[in-house]
Amino acid sequence: MSLVNRVFRLLYDLYSKGELTSAINRVVEDMNHRFTKDVLTKAFRSSDLSVASRNLLRDREAPINLEENMDRTFVEATLKAMLDMNQIAKKRNTVSEKLRADTLSTEAKQQNPRVLII
Repeated sequence: MSLVNRVFRLLYDLYSKGELTSAINRVVEDMNHRFTKDVLTKAFRSSDLSVASRNLLRDREAPINLEENMDRTFVEATLKAMLDMNQIAKKRNTVSEKLRADTLSTEAKQQNPRVLII
């Protein structure tokens, strides 16, 4: 039996039991959850700020010396705080993924549905 036949057989079984819509909804919810998580955890980078900084550094008439105009201790403290927040966020994501996996496996054991993996 080919892969296509097996997939359609599983889909037809879900359809005949009236579970196809809920299975599709679970897949879409999972995709939406992953997309939202990626968007929220992705580091923001503004191209406008990088262009502005390049323009300031390359100014022919009055170039800016960053060493003279930057509070180094403030920048270092801010970067350290951002790194700490990033580490906390990573730990939080790991814990939430473990809880989600445990919840899904518990639900799967209770409902005993057929799992379709393509």
